[in-house]
Amino acid sequence: MCSDSDGERTNARSKQKRRANDAKVAGMKAELKRLLAQPLVARGVSTRYITSGSVSIADEILAGEGHEAMVGVRKAQAGSELVKAKRSRAMKQVKEEEEEEEEWHGILS
Repeated sequence: MCSDSDGERTNARSKQKRRANDAKVAGMKAELKRLLAQPLVARGVSTRYITSGSVSIADEILAGEGHEAMVGVRKAQAGSELVKAKRSRAMKQVKEEEEEEEEWHGILS
């Protein structure tokens, strides 16, 4: 049978685990808050020098073409930037084999 001291030890361990978990969650929340405070910037774009680079971010902002939430990205519709995928070699080979197969007309043809 369990004595009172065993129950107290279990409660103490569970409290320690809960405190450790709470501390971990608090740390993760603080890190998330710090990350969310940073503005989103596209890779390769400088927010310090918005008129330099291959694309002038200043021109996009003035023309109203820039994305509201992410600097250096243009507004676009969901499917407007999709590119048709290239066929793999295996798919090309299967297609060629299907075209090369002759139609069978039976034994007596």
